[in-house]
Amino acid sequence: MTGGRFVSGNVRVKVESPSADALTPFVRELYKRGVELSHLRIRESSCSFTTRLDQIRDLREIRRRYRVKVRFGRRGGLPVLAHRAWRRKSFFVGAALFVVILNVLGSLVWRVDISGVTGDTAETLSLAAKDVGIRPGAWRPSMPSPTTLQDELLKAMPNLLWVGVHLDGGVAKIDAIEKVKGVTPQSLPPQNIVASKTGVILKVFATRGDVLVKKGQVVSPGQVLISGSLADGSVEVAASGQALAEVWYTSKVVVPLQANQGVLTGQYVTRSYLNIGSAHFRVWGWQQPKYSSQIDESKEYQWHIGGINLPIRWQDVRVYEAGTKTYQQSVKEALLRAQELASQDVVTKGGNDSRVLSQTVLQQNVGRGNLYATVLTRLEEDIGVSEPLPESPQKQDLPSTD
Repeated sequence: MTGGRFVSGNVRVKVESPSADALTPFVRELYKRGVELSHLRIRESSCSFTTRLDQIRDLREIRRRYRVKVRFGRRGGLPVLAHRAWRRKSFFVGAALFVVILNVLGSLVWRVDISGVTGDTAETLSLAAKDVGIRPGAWRPSMPSPTTLQDELLKAMPNLLWVGVHLDGGVAKIDAIEKVKGVTPQSLPPQNIVASKTGVILKVFATRGDVLVKKGQVVSPGQVLISGSLADGSVEVAASGQALAEVWYTSKVVVPLQANQGVLTGQYVTRSYLNIGSAHFRVWGWQQPKYSSQIDESKEYQWHIGGINLPIRWQDVRVYEAGTKTYQQSVKEALLRAQELASQDVVTKGGNDSRVLSQTVLQQNVGRGNLYATVLTRLEEDIGVSEPLPESPQKQDLPSTD
Protein backbone atom coordinates (compact mmCIF):
# COMPACT_ATOMS: atom_id res chain seq x y z
CA MET A 1 0.00 0.00 0.00
CA THR A 2 1.47 3.36 -1.06
CA GLY A 3 1.52 6.40 1.23
CA GLY A 4 -1.13 8.23 -0.85
CA ARG A 5 -3.64 5.38 -0.71
CA PHE A 6 -3.07 4.96 3.04
CA VAL A 7 -3.75 8.64 3.78
CA SER A 8 -6.82 8.89 1.51
CA GLY A 9 -8.06 5.38 2.27
CA ASN A 10 -8.67 2.45 -0.08
CA VAL A 11 -11.35 -0.07 -0.85
CA ARG A 12 -11.46 -3.42 -2.63
CA VAL A 13 -14.04 -3.43 -5.49
CA LYS A 14 -15.61 -6.38 -7.33
CA VAL A 15 -17.42 -5.73 -10.62
CA GLU A 16 -19.82 -8.20 -12.30
CA SER A 17 -21.00 -7.64 -15.90
CA PRO A 18 -23.64 -9.48 -18.00
CA SER A 19 -20.91 -10.33 -20.54
CA ALA A 20 -17.20 -9.89 -21.16
CA ASP A 21 -17.98 -7.50 -24.02
CA ALA A 22 -19.64 -5.07 -21.60
CA LEU A 23 -16.83 -5.37 -19.00
CA THR A 24 -14.02 -4.22 -21.29
CA PRO A 25 -15.53 -0.75 -22.10
CA PHE A 26 -16.22 -0.27 -18.39
CA VAL A 27 -12.61 -0.86 -17.42
CA ARG A 28 -11.42 1.31 -20.33
CA GLU A 29 -13.65 4.18 -19.14
CA LEU A 30 -12.21 3.89 -15.63
CA TYR A 31 -8.71 4.38 -17.03
CA LYS A 32 -9.86 7.43 -19.02
CA ARG A 33 -11.42 9.05 -15.95
CA GLY A 34 -8.19 8.53 -14.00
CA VAL A 35 -9.64 6.07 -11.50
CA GLU A 36 -6.75 4.27 -9.83
CA LEU A 37 -6.83 0.50 -10.41
CA SER A 38 -4.30 -1.57 -8.45
CA HIS A 39 -4.16 -5.37 -8.13
CA LEU A 40 -6.53 -5.63 -11.09
CA ARG A 41 -7.79 -9.16 -11.81
CA ILE A 42 -10.13 -9.92 -14.78
CA ARG A 43 -12.05 -13.20 -15.03
CA GLU A 44 -14.38 -13.50 -18.05
CA SER A 45 -17.39 -11.31 -17.06
CA SER A 46 -16.07 -10.08 -13.66
CA CYS A 47 -13.06 -8.24 -12.31
CA SER A 48 -11.70 -6.99 -8.99
CA PHE A 49 -9.33 -4.17 -8.08
CA THR A 50 -8.37 -1.73 -5.31
CA THR A 51 -9.00 2.00 -5.61
CA ARG A 52 -9.04 5.10 -3.41
CA LEU A 53 -12.04 6.01 -1.30
CA ASP A 54 -12.24 9.49 -2.84
CA GLN A 55 -12.77 7.94 -6.30
CA ILE A 56 -15.91 6.00 -5.37
CA ARG A 57 -18.11 8.82 -6.75
CA ASP A 58 -16.53 8.56 -10.23
CA LEU A 59 -16.84 4.79 -10.04
CA ARG A 60 -20.58 4.98 -9.34
CA GLU A 61 -21.22 7.41 -12.22
CA ILE A 62 -19.50 5.07 -14.68
CA ARG A 63 -21.34 2.07 -13.23
CA ARG A 64 -24.76 3.61 -14.03
CA ARG A 65 -23.73 4.18 -17.64
CA TYR A 66 -22.61 0.60 -18.26
CA ARG A 67 -25.11 -1.06 -15.90
CA VAL A 68 -22.69 -3.31 -14.12
CA LYS A 69 -22.94 -4.57 -10.54
CA VAL A 70 -20.37 -3.17 -8.16
CA ARG A 71 -19.69 -4.60 -4.71
CA PHE A 72 -17.40 -2.97 -2.18
CA GLY A 73 -15.24 -5.18 0.01
CA ARG A 74 -12.59 -4.67 2.64
CA ARG A 75 -11.62 -1.08 3.35
CA GLY A 76 -8.35 0.25 4.79
CA GLY A 77 -6.22 3.32 5.28
CA LEU A 78 -6.13 6.21 7.71
CA PRO A 79 -9.79 7.36 7.40
CA VAL A 80 -11.02 3.82 8.08
CA LEU A 81 -8.73 3.43 11.10
CA ALA A 82 -9.86 6.80 12.44
CA HIS A 83 -13.51 5.82 12.05
CA ARG A 84 -12.98 2.50 13.82
CA ALA A 85 -11.03 4.19 16.60
CA TRP A 86 -13.86 6.69 17.07
CA ARG A 87 -16.38 3.87 17.33
CA ARG A 88 -14.18 2.19 19.94
CA LYS A 89 -13.04 5.38 21.65
CA SER A 90 -13.70 4.00 25.12
CA PHE A 91 -11.20 1.19 24.52
CA PHE A 92 -8.47 3.50 23.26
CA VAL A 93 -9.12 6.02 26.02
CA GLY A 94 -8.80 3.21 28.57
CA ALA A 95 -5.57 1.98 26.98
CA ALA A 96 -4.16 5.51 26.99
CA LEU A 97 -5.13 5.95 30.64
CA PHE A 98 -3.50 2.61 31.47
CA VAL A 99 -0.22 3.71 29.90
CA VAL A 100 -0.41 7.04 31.72
CA ILE A 101 -1.08 5.31 35.05
CA LEU A 102 1.84 2.94 34.54
CA ASN A 103 4.13 5.88 33.80
CA VAL A 104 2.89 7.65 36.92
CA LEU A 105 3.44 4.53 39.03
CA GLY A 106 6.92 4.12 37.58
CA SER A 107 7.75 7.72 38.49
CA LEU A 108 6.93 7.23 42.18
CA VAL A 109 9.21 5.93 44.92
CA TRP A 110 7.51 2.91 46.48
CA ARG A 111 10.21 1.60 48.80
CA VAL A 112 13.39 2.87 50.45
CA ASP A 113 16.08 0.26 51.21
CA ILE A 114 19.01 1.09 53.51
CA SER A 115 22.09 -1.14 53.66
CA GLY A 116 25.54 -0.90 55.19
CA VAL A 117 24.42 0.40 58.58
CA THR A 118 22.16 -1.00 61.29
CA GLY A 119 20.50 -0.03 64.55
CA ASP A 120 20.25 3.62 65.54
CA THR A 121 22.41 4.74 62.62
CA ALA A 122 20.00 3.14 60.13
CA GLU A 123 16.99 4.78 61.81
CA THR A 124 18.69 8.17 61.84
CA LEU A 125 19.64 7.75 58.17
CA SER A 126 16.02 6.88 57.33
CA LEU A 127 14.80 10.10 59.00
CA ALA A 128 17.49 12.13 57.23
CA ALA A 129 16.46 10.58 53.89
CA LYS A 130 12.85 11.68 54.47
CA ASP A 131 14.03 15.21 55.22
CA VAL A 132 15.90 15.44 51.89
CA GLY A 133 12.93 13.98 49.96
CA ILE A 134 13.69 10.26 49.75
CA ARG A 135 10.44 8.74 50.99
CA PRO A 136 7.69 6.38 49.71
CA GLY A 137 5.37 8.35 47.44
CA ALA A 138 8.02 10.85 46.31
CA TRP A 139 7.78 12.04 42.69
CA ARG A 140 11.04 10.97 41.05
CA PRO A 141 11.18 13.70 38.31
CA SER A 142 11.00 16.42 40.98
CA MET A 143 13.73 14.87 43.16
CA PRO A 144 17.27 16.30 43.09
CA SER A 145 20.04 14.33 41.41
CA PRO A 146 21.55 11.36 43.31
CA THR A 147 24.80 13.34 43.75
CA THR A 148 22.94 16.21 45.42
CA LEU A 149 21.04 13.77 47.67
CA GLN A 150 24.30 12.09 48.69
CA ASP A 151 25.88 15.43 49.63
CA GLU A 152 22.83 16.44 51.69
CA LEU A 153 22.84 13.12 53.56
CA LEU A 154 26.55 13.44 54.35
CA LYS A 155 25.98 16.95 55.70
CA ALA A 156 23.08 15.73 57.84
CA MET A 157 25.07 12.75 59.19
CA PRO A 158 28.76 13.61 59.71
CA ASN A 159 29.33 10.21 61.35
CA LEU A 160 29.07 8.56 57.90
CA LEU A 161 32.14 8.09 55.73
CA TRP A 162 30.26 7.55 52.43
CA VAL A 163 26.66 7.50 51.18
CA GLY A 164 25.44 6.22 47.83
CA VAL A 165 21.93 6.84 46.45
CA HIS A 166 20.60 4.78 43.54
CA LEU A 167 17.08 5.01 42.08
CA ASP A 168 16.00 1.75 40.46
CA GLY A 169 12.41 1.92 39.24
CA GLY A 170 10.21 2.41 42.29
CA VAL A 171 12.97 1.48 44.75
CA ALA A 172 15.39 4.00 46.28
CA LYS A 173 18.53 2.24 47.51
CA ILE A 174 20.78 3.95 50.05
CA ASP A 175 24.19 2.40 50.80
CA ALA A 176 26.23 3.86 53.65
CA ILE A 177 29.55 3.28 55.36
CA GLU A 178 29.97 4.45 58.94
CA LYS A 179 33.18 6.04 60.14
CA VAL A 180 35.33 3.85 62.40
CA LYS A 181 35.71 5.50 65.77
CA GLY A 182 39.28 6.29 66.68
CA VAL A 183 41.07 3.76 68.85
CA THR A 184 43.78 4.93 71.20
CA PRO A 185 46.94 2.96 70.39
CA GLN A 186 47.97 0.70 73.24
CA SER A 187 51.57 0.75 74.35
CA LEU A 188 52.96 -2.81 74.42
CA PRO A 189 55.64 -3.89 76.89
CA PRO A 190 58.93 -5.35 75.57
CA GLN A 191 58.32 -8.88 74.32
CA ASN A 192 59.62 -11.74 72.20
CA ILE A 193 57.82 -13.81 69.58
CA VAL A 194 58.21 -17.47 70.56
CA ALA A 195 57.04 -20.77 69.05
CA SER A 196 53.72 -22.05 70.35
CA LYS A 197 54.29 -25.60 69.06
CA THR A 198 56.84 -27.82 67.34
CA GLY A 199 57.31 -27.14 63.63
CA VAL A 200 59.69 -26.64 60.73
CA ILE A 201 60.28 -22.98 59.85
CA LEU A 202 59.13 -21.97 56.36
CA LYS A 203 59.17 -18.15 56.44
CA VAL A 204 59.61 -15.47 59.11
CA PHE A 205 58.45 -11.86 58.60
CA ALA A 206 59.61 -9.48 61.34
CA THR A 207 58.14 -5.97 61.50
CA ARG A 208 60.10 -5.25 64.70
CA GLY A 209 62.88 -7.20 66.39
CA ASP A 210 65.68 -9.59 65.34
CA VAL A 211 64.95 -12.95 63.64
CA LEU A 212 66.81 -15.76 65.45
CA VAL A 213 65.78 -18.75 63.26
CA LYS A 214 66.17 -19.68 59.61
CA LYS A 215 64.22 -21.63 56.98
CA GLY A 216 64.19 -25.41 57.50
CA GLN A 217 65.05 -25.18 61.20
CA VAL A 218 63.06 -27.35 63.61
CA VAL A 219 61.80 -25.34 66.57
CA SER A 220 60.20 -26.43 69.83
CA PRO A 221 57.56 -24.75 72.00
CA GLY A 222 58.90 -21.68 73.82
CA GLN A 223 61.88 -21.17 71.52
CA VAL A 224 62.48 -17.50 70.64
CA LEU A 225 61.77 -16.80 66.97
CA ILE A 226 61.87 -12.98 66.92
CA SER A 227 63.76 -11.29 69.73
CA GLY A 228 62.74 -7.99 71.27
CA SER A 229 66.17 -7.49 72.85
CA LEU A 230 68.37 -5.38 70.58
CA ALA A 231 71.96 -4.08 70.74
CA ASP A 232 73.13 -6.75 73.20
CA GLY A 233 70.20 -6.09 75.51
CA SER A 234 70.62 -2.34 75.77
CA VAL A 235 67.41 -1.70 73.82
CA GLU A 236 64.16 -3.58 74.43
CA VAL A 237 61.15 -3.38 72.09
CA ALA A 238 57.88 -5.20 71.56
CA ALA A 239 58.82 -7.70 68.85
CA SER A 240 56.17 -8.30 66.19
CA GLY A 241 55.89 -10.33 63.01
CA GLN A 242 54.76 -13.62 61.58
CA ALA A 243 56.45 -17.02 61.75
CA LEU A 244 55.11 -19.54 59.23
CA ALA A 245 56.02 -23.13 59.97
CA GLU A 246 55.10 -26.61 58.78
CA VAL A 247 53.21 -28.45 61.51
CA TRP A 248 52.16 -32.10 61.36
CA TYR A 249 48.78 -33.29 62.62
CA THR A 250 47.48 -36.85 62.91
CA SER A 251 43.71 -37.29 62.71
CA LYS A 252 41.67 -40.42 63.28
CA VAL A 253 38.49 -40.27 61.20
CA VAL A 254 35.45 -42.57 60.98
CA VAL A 255 33.37 -42.35 57.78
CA PRO A 256 30.18 -44.44 57.31
CA LEU A 257 30.05 -46.27 53.96
CA GLN A 258 26.29 -45.71 53.82
CA ALA A 259 25.26 -42.07 53.49
CA ASN A 260 22.01 -40.17 53.12
CA GLN A 261 21.63 -37.70 50.27
CA GLY A 262 18.89 -35.14 49.70
CA VAL A 263 16.89 -35.75 46.51
CA LEU A 264 13.76 -34.40 44.82
CA THR A 265 10.78 -36.76 44.59
CA GLY A 266 9.43 -35.17 41.40
CA GLN A 267 6.29 -33.79 43.07
CA TYR A 268 5.81 -30.03 42.99
CA VAL A 269 3.22 -27.26 42.94
CA THR A 270 3.42 -23.87 41.25
CA ARG A 271 2.35 -20.49 42.53
CA SER A 272 2.28 -17.05 40.96
CA TYR A 273 2.40 -13.71 42.74
CA LEU A 274 1.87 -10.10 41.70
CA ASN A 275 4.21 -7.87 43.70
CA ILE A 276 3.40 -4.17 43.83
CA GLY A 277 6.02 -2.36 45.84
CA SER A 278 6.42 -4.33 49.07
CA ALA A 279 2.93 -5.91 48.82
CA HIS A 280 2.54 -9.50 47.56
CA PHE A 281 -0.68 -10.88 46.07
CA ARG A 282 -1.09 -14.54 45.13
CA VAL A 283 -2.96 -14.88 41.85
CA TRP A 284 -2.44 -18.57 41.08
CA GLY A 285 -1.71 -21.83 42.89
CA TRP A 286 -3.74 -22.42 46.05
CA GLN A 287 -2.65 -25.97 46.90
CA GLN A 288 -1.10 -26.54 50.33
CA PRO A 289 0.87 -29.79 49.99
CA LYS A 290 1.99 -31.52 53.18
CA TYR A 291 5.65 -31.96 52.32
CA SER A 292 7.93 -33.02 55.17
CA SER A 293 10.73 -31.15 53.40
CA GLN A 294 10.61 -28.80 50.44
CA ILE A 295 12.79 -26.64 48.18
CA ASP A 296 11.47 -23.41 46.64
CA GLU A 297 12.58 -22.18 43.22
CA SER A 298 11.60 -18.60 42.40
CA LYS A 299 11.78 -16.53 39.22
CA GLU A 300 10.88 -12.84 39.20
CA TYR A 301 10.13 -10.64 36.20
CA GLN A 302 10.36 -6.84 36.39
CA TRP A 303 7.76 -4.86 34.43
CA HIS A 304 9.10 -1.86 32.59
CA ILE A 305 8.14 0.63 29.92
CA GLY A 306 11.09 1.60 27.77
CA GLY A 307 13.95 2.22 30.16
CA ILE A 308 11.72 2.86 33.21
CA ASN A 309 11.35 0.00 35.71
CA LEU A 310 7.86 -0.11 37.19
CA PRO A 311 7.21 -1.08 40.83
CA ILE A 312 5.28 -4.10 39.53
CA ARG A 313 6.88 -7.54 39.43
CA TRP A 314 5.55 -10.96 38.48
CA GLN A 315 6.92 -13.85 40.51
CA ASP A 316 6.66 -17.57 39.67
CA VAL A 317 7.43 -19.97 42.52
CA ARG A 318 7.78 -23.73 42.16
CA VAL A 319 7.69 -25.72 45.43
CA TYR A 320 9.42 -29.12 45.14
CA GLU A 321 9.02 -32.00 47.56
CA ALA A 322 12.41 -33.10 48.92
CA GLY A 323 13.37 -36.43 50.43
CA THR A 324 16.39 -38.46 51.37
CA LYS A 325 18.05 -41.36 49.60
CA THR A 326 20.52 -43.81 51.12
CA TYR A 327 23.42 -44.76 48.88
CA GLN A 328 26.51 -46.91 49.32
CA GLN A 329 29.80 -45.12 48.75
CA SER A 330 33.03 -46.83 47.78
CA VAL A 331 36.13 -47.05 49.95
CA LYS A 332 37.86 -44.58 47.62
CA GLU A 333 35.07 -42.04 48.06
CA ALA A 334 35.13 -42.60 51.83
CA LEU A 335 38.91 -41.96 51.88
CA LEU A 336 38.43 -38.67 50.07
CA ARG A 337 35.76 -37.74 52.59
CA ALA A 338 38.07 -38.72 55.47
CA GLN A 339 40.83 -36.45 54.12
CA GLU A 340 38.34 -33.61 53.74
CA LEU A 341 37.16 -34.00 57.35
CA ALA A 342 40.76 -34.17 58.61
CA SER A 343 41.60 -31.03 56.64
CA GLN A 344 38.67 -29.14 58.15
CA ASP A 345 39.70 -30.25 61.64
CA VAL A 346 43.35 -29.18 61.44
CA VAL A 347 42.56 -25.86 59.73
CA THR A 348 40.34 -25.06 62.71
CA LYS A 349 43.28 -25.77 65.01
CA GLY A 350 45.75 -23.78 62.89
CA GLY A 351 43.57 -20.70 62.38
CA ASN A 352 41.92 -19.06 59.39
CA ASP A 353 45.26 -18.10 57.80
CA SER A 354 46.56 -21.67 57.80
CA ARG A 355 46.97 -23.68 54.61
CA VAL A 356 47.03 -27.44 53.96
CA LEU A 357 50.27 -28.48 52.25
CA SER A 358 49.66 -32.22 51.78
CA GLN A 359 47.88 -35.23 53.28
CA THR A 360 48.87 -38.89 53.66
CA VAL A 361 46.66 -41.81 54.73
CA LEU A 362 48.78 -43.71 57.25
CA GLN A 363 46.27 -46.45 58.02
CA GLN A 364 42.83 -47.55 56.85
CA ASN A 365 40.47 -50.28 57.94
CA VAL A 366 36.89 -51.23 56.99
CA GLY A 367 34.58 -52.73 59.54
CA ARG A 368 30.98 -52.57 60.81
CA GLY A 369 29.96 -50.53 57.78
CA ASN A 370 32.51 -47.77 58.47
CA LEU A 371 35.91 -46.73 57.20
CA TYR A 372 38.46 -46.11 59.96
CA ALA A 373 41.38 -44.00 58.70
CA THR A 374 44.42 -42.30 60.21
CA VAL A 375 45.36 -39.22 58.18
CA LEU A 376 48.61 -37.24 58.46
CA THR A 377 48.18 -33.59 57.43
CA ARG A 378 51.03 -31.14 56.80
CA LEU A 379 49.77 -27.65 57.63
CA GLU A 380 51.32 -24.23 57.11
CA GLU A 381 50.43 -21.96 60.03
CA ASP A 382 51.67 -19.04 62.08
CA ILE A 383 53.11 -20.55 65.26
CA GLY A 384 54.42 -17.29 66.74
CA VAL A 385 52.98 -15.98 70.02
CA SER A 386 54.09 -13.06 72.17
CA GLU A 387 55.94 -13.56 75.45
CA PRO A 388 57.26 -10.84 77.81
CA LEU A 389 61.02 -10.40 77.93
CA PRO A 390 62.64 -11.97 80.98
CA GLU A 391 63.91 -9.45 83.50
CA SER A 392 67.67 -8.89 83.46
CA PRO A 393 69.65 -9.38 86.67
CA GLN A 394 70.25 -5.64 86.89
CA LYS A 395 66.50 -5.00 87.02
CA GLN A 396 65.71 -7.59 89.66
CA ASP A 397 65.03 -6.26 93.13
CA LEU A 398 68.05 -6.39 95.42
CA PRO A 399 67.56 -7.90 98.95
CA SER A 400 66.82 -5.21 101.52
CA THR A 401 69.17 -4.57 104.45
CA ASP A 402 68.31 -3.06 107.77
